[in-house]
Amino acid sequence: MPLPRPVTLVVEGASVKFGSAVILDGVSLEVAPGRIVGLIGPNGAGKTTLLEAISGYVRLDAGRVLIDEQAFTAPTARGLARLGVRRSFQGVESFEDLTVAENLVVAHEHQHVLHLLPPSGSSPFLPLRRTAAGLLDIENASGCAMLGACVSPPPARSSKTNSGTTATSTTAISSTPMTIRSQITLIKRERTASGFLDLYNHRAVEHFLEPFTSAETAVLTRFFTNVDRPVFGLINLPEVVKGALFARYSRSSKSVRRLFLDEFMANPETGIETIAAQLEGDDPLINLKRAEQLYDRVFFEYGDDSVAQLGGVHLAVEQASNVLTKVLEWGRLAAYLEQSTRYIYYDTKLGDRYRYQVPPEIAGSPLAAGYSDTMDWLFDTYSKVVATMTESFAERFPKQEGDSNFVWKSTIRAKACDTARGLLPASTLSNVGIYGTGQAYEMALLRMQAHPLAEVRAYGDMMLDELRKMIPSFLRRVDLPDRGMLASSYQARISGEMREIAAGLGETPEPRELVTLTDWDPEAETKLVAAALYSVSDLPDDQLIAIAGRMSGEERAKIIAAYVGDRGNRRHKPGRGMERSSYRFDVLCDYGAFRDLQRHRMLTLEWQPLSARLGYDTPAELTEVDPSLVSLWRETMDRAGDFYENVRKALGIDVAQYVVPFAFNVRFAMQMNAREAFHLIELRTQPAGHSGYRQVCQEMHRQIGEVAGHHLIADAMQFVDYSDPDLERLESERRAEKKRKASW
Repeated sequence: MPLPRPVTLVVEGASVKFGSAVILDGVSLEVAPGRIVGLIGPNGAGKTTLLEAISGYVRLDAGRVLIDEQAFTAPTARGLARLGVRRSFQGVESFEDLTVAENLVVAHEHQHVLHLLPPSGSSPFLPLRRTAAGLLDIENASGCAMLGACVSPPPARSSKTNSGTTATSTTAISSTPMTIRSQITLIKRERTASGFLDLYNHRAVEHFLEPFTSAETAVLTRFFTNVDRPVFGLINLPEVVKGALFARYSRSSKSVRRLFLDEFMANPETGIETIAAQLEGDDPLINLKRAEQLYDRVFFEYGDDSVAQLGGVHLAVEQASNVLTKVLEWGRLAAYLEQSTRYIYYDTKLGDRYRYQVPPEIAGSPLAAGYSDTMDWLFDTYSKVVATMTESFAERFPKQEGDSNFVWKSTIRAKACDTARGLLPASTLSNVGIYGTGQAYEMALLRMQAHPLAEVRAYGDMMLDELRKMIPSFLRRVDLPDRGMLASSYQARISGEMREIAAGLGETPEPRELVTLTDWDPEAETKLVAAALYSVSDLPDDQLIAIAGRMSGEERAKIIAAYVGDRGNRRHKPGRGMERSSYRFDVLCDYGAFRDLQRHRMLTLEWQPLSARLGYDTPAELTEVDPSLVSLWRETMDRAGDFYENVRKALGIDVAQYVVPFAFNVRFAMQMNAREAFHLIELRTQPAGHSGYRQVCQEMHRQIGEVAGHHLIADAMQFVDYSDPDLERLESERRAEKKRKASW
């Protein structure tokens, strides 16, 4: 069966009206064989309507379509398709277990399928490769430029017809499902070490497909936006149940959907069975479409961002690497709850693999096998160390009288997991529960679609898909060429330019201690006195500063003491006058401690890429238990560090982060006012905390008093804890159990 011959497509005077609205008015164009014609115009200009008219999906009110001089005044989509004129729809999906090349082949025109079958005795893959390469025009690179046009104006996506002509819409690519766009972006950006596009090995971000029975699926579809992807929304549930589900994330290895089935569905206190019965036979999202038109008028047309601050949803992001989770939790105006490494043993597998991400950049490179070997080595070592430490701590700290088995075992597990967590790589999978407004999600998605890592972009795409099922109107702008894509392009451009400038400095890092106080105000306590008096006086700010400056040290101390008051516990914090003073710290600590401190997103926190070049932490407990564990730890870190250098050289500094264990140091800056310092330092020095971040915050407190000389402020932080407990979680677990018993 020969391929259809090239034809010429001509449109003459095409006009379309919807009621009294004129959408197209006498449009004419010609597309010769082998030519690409782009339709450029603002939203609402009629580009999509013209494509639908040409392909027979919209009836022409005037004009005609000619194919090789054969005229059609009322063409049908079926008739035109037989002649080779087709349009691609925005609602497409990729097969995530296929390579990019295989996805392209599957998407090829129907009548070409027979031509993909190889002749007898030939390689079965050669025709597939040729077809995929032809679809992208790899050799001439013109196909890649066409597909990648979404990153520069005018954004475009092409739809290839059987006739050999191509019509292009400026809006189509930004509206396509994001798995496809992520693959296209990946093709454009990523190359193997040989310099060739590895079209046949690049895959979408992998994830474990959690099994559910048909009965379970029937239940889950009423309360979750999907049952087969690692990103999904929570719907039709009471807010308290959504919060409780996310709260379980930190102490469970289960997904939120499995937790829902196992612990919440049949619990009569949740009322979920009653809700499920009321939803029987209904579309869970049916009311969404009814409200969308109203939101469109208020939010999208009038651009009132305040509307997007009033609608929020719960979103679960599962099987995300610990590189991705830090990107997710960058935004200030959202709430996050992440799976903890303290309460879960990470030696169990998801399917046939340990819990780590295989980034697409590495999966499609010659380093893939070495990456899997290194990750398996790290998790095997973790399994050995965590088991040894659990047994050792259980012998060293026997259960005390009055403590239940649950309290004792939870405490021992937490200490063992804390000791071993430095072996976990940044690729380790985690689950994150997010509650955010439409505006918060929009800002996150703009950052994610500009990110250099394929995993981040792919998860951003999945998030957008699910959020549009719940709050579509709030997210209309994210992938519009002249709105969200433009903003993301700006962010990516600035990031790239700043990296080039930093690389050109030609300096090497000087050695630094754990914490360095780099900036503070010498007059902070004088200004704090003025700020404390401001809201209760009628004097202007500069006059109050002058008055405070004339006071003696004793007078200022009395005012600050009165402003701080008699604090009953660390939750009793001074007022906003304490925000008058600020501190900037440069911190160099292990990535595990950084993960905990990074949660304080309301302050200013920026970090550098994780690397294996700043040293690593070795837990003192290893020496106490078995000196051979120290040798094993060092061997593991050295091996990971060597492989990091290989990945960094081949794929760059961003991708290389996945390889680095938590024990390696990362450099970051934390800038906070004194009121924020109260919260951070007093909370993160509590005995139940990990020793890694406790030491950081204890040192911050010391330097506020001794380096900055702000003794009045440092002394007011009366709940900073410098103790060194043996079992960090014991008292917390005891208090938690007492609360549980009281609620029974």
